[in-house]
Amino acid sequence: MPIFSSPSPPVAPSVRQDRSAPERARSAIISALVVLGTVVASGAATDDAVGQEATGTTTTTAVDAEAPRSIASGDAFDSANIDLDTWVLSDPTGGARVSVTDGMLEAALPGNSEAWPPEDRAVRMVQPVDDSESDLQLELVAPPAAPYESVGLFMGDPNAAWHRIDLIGSDDGLRLFAASFRGGLPRTRINESVPADSRFLAVRRVGHVQTPMVSADGETWTTVGSFVDPLPVGSVGIAFGSRQPTAERLRVEEFRVDGEEPPAPGPDEQAPLVQDVATERIDTGVRITWVTDESAISGVEWGRTTDYEFGSLPSEGRIDHELVLPDLEPGVTYHFRVIAADALGNTSTGEDRSIHFAPAGRPFIDLWYGDEMVFGPNGTPQRFLNILGNVSDEDGIASLTYSLDGAAPADLNLGPDGRRLLRPGDFNVEVPIDGLEPGTHRVELRAVDGGGTTSTRTMSFEWAPRPSPPLLPLQTNWADATSIDDQIQVVDGKWEIEGDTVRTVEVGYDRVLAIGDRSYENYEIVFPFILHGIDKEGAYNSVSGTPGLGMTVGWTGHYAVGNDTPFWGYWPSTGEAALKWDTPEEVVLGVAGNDNQPQAYTGAIRLPFETKLWMRARVERTDDGPQISMRAWADGSEEPKQWAVSVIEDDGPEAGSVAVVAHHVDVSIGDIAMEPLGL
Repeated sequence: MPIFSSPSPPVAPSVRQDRSAPERARSAIISALVVLGTVVASGAATDDAVGQEATGTTTTTAVDAEAPRSIASGDAFDSANIDLDTWVLSDPTGGARVSVTDGMLEAALPGNSEAWPPEDRAVRMVQPVDDSESDLQLELVAPPAAPYESVGLFMGDPNAAWHRIDLIGSDDGLRLFAASFRGGLPRTRINESVPADSRFLAVRRVGHVQTPMVSADGETWTTVGSFVDPLPVGSVGIAFGSRQPTAERLRVEEFRVDGEEPPAPGPDEQAPLVQDVATERIDTGVRITWVTDESAISGVEWGRTTDYEFGSLPSEGRIDHELVLPDLEPGVTYHFRVIAADALGNTSTGEDRSIHFAPAGRPFIDLWYGDEMVFGPNGTPQRFLNILGNVSDEDGIASLTYSLDGAAPADLNLGPDGRRLLRPGDFNVEVPIDGLEPGTHRVELRAVDGGGTTSTRTMSFEWAPRPSPPLLPLQTNWADATSIDDQIQVVDGKWEIEGDTVRTVEVGYDRVLAIGDRSYENYEIVFPFILHGIDKEGAYNSVSGTPGLGMTVGWTGHYAVGNDTPFWGYWPSTGEAALKWDTPEEVVLGVAGNDNQPQAYTGAIRLPFETKLWMRARVERTDDGPQISMRAWADGSEEPKQWAVSVIEDDGPEAGSVAVVAHHVDVSIGDIAMEPLGL
């Protein structure tokens, strides 16, 4: 059910705006653009018109601490967490880990995360500023060493025009590299060798003159050329890059503005965020690894049940954590959850996870949402119950079957299928609810590998439908959830609770969460979200179309298409309301009725990654049929009073739940609320 399965619709005429003005009140601007559907462009002239080289000689000087003030804030990174009230993190590929530990900022980069055409894949931490002159300074733990590994200063607008001034490793030693970018096209300004011990980098900005400097001790500075470019600066910050094929770690001690000491951090009241929990079988045990966003004492509670009767195993106070559950019994399912606490006692408790310890040499069946599930208490959003997971074996998987309550086994198709099953071995058991008796049901999965060796795993689920649909409003509560399925029904994909959000663990075709009840007719749905990246490689083809994030309303479940299983037909439904990336850089807001007709779209806009945004959609019955409307806005700005786009559907079902869909989008979604009209 891709959000928009048809080719891109024609974009409505729009007003083209010049982005050369300072980017003050960024959130309000984003909100206005979303409402208006405005196309954002740089409006900049060509490099030949605005920039000129000034090479000059190399001199030794000192930084003047009396430079004009900027509204940017320095940071010594001696707090427990990244100050997200100051910094905006941008991670185009979604694979970076940026954290604060031991008084420094550390970036673990994915491979090939360089800021150079054809793609800008650099990781940045920036803060919005007024367009005033300022000196910026970085103190690194150590200069970059590997070729094309870089840490540097960023100035400008990443969606339009900007400068990078980096210390960068090379085959012939450390270099200072500076470039200007407009419309994604770079112009090299400086590329000079600098002393190998240069772990301080600064830039003096006076008028349109940019003067980079390096230092070994932060006292004596060497000027490395200069260049002239009247580029407006709407944000400043730190950029990390690496052309290496494997992850690298780059560390920053301090970020200074105008030579001033960074302000002291406020009290730490934020619990560690647990991320990237993974399991791996080793001999007679299982290795568990995870990451926290600050140094933490962390560990796992574990047992055969969710009472975690075997107690806890601790890990060291660090960011990267690892421990082993030893001497596990083959064929037994174990439960565990991660607990992390920082030095001040701020504690987070992760969701329950299960491990089925398969006998050595047998297929491994992984159930993503555990061996015990409950469906129905929060409503019946669709015609199926979904049991999701993955099966794997070194010899490959010959077959996978499932049996419900001892019935004859039925074959399951395994991924990838280009649609709902993403990875090799992924499966989705669709249990129809028609005729399903309330109570506890048993599902047995049986896998056969390429050598004929079998493995079985049994799970149970409680079907507890309500006698009548739950009354609106409904709202998830990720922060207090013990599992995803006690809040919402997962239809497709592997999702994971992260703090007060739920995030796509694996990005691909239609990752779907269903909320509400098939009987709902008039409602609004609203949720906050943070975009981390889009799947450019997997999308933009005849099957997937464009990446999107939004809602299918009037949802009752997938429909059969030919003999394919799991089912992947997404019509009939009342319609869809979504953000759609017509290009990797530009988004439209769109609504569409049943079978993608009628349609209405805004003009194209740019949305920032790693920034909290909101989306709201409405379904309301009219004399002409259900009306579908939507709008979006930036967190911290006033919600628009007008709908950005709206259509009336006259040919589809008038009732149904909501399927929240992340289609080739890496996103964290906050609490999802369904509201009756009028709130």
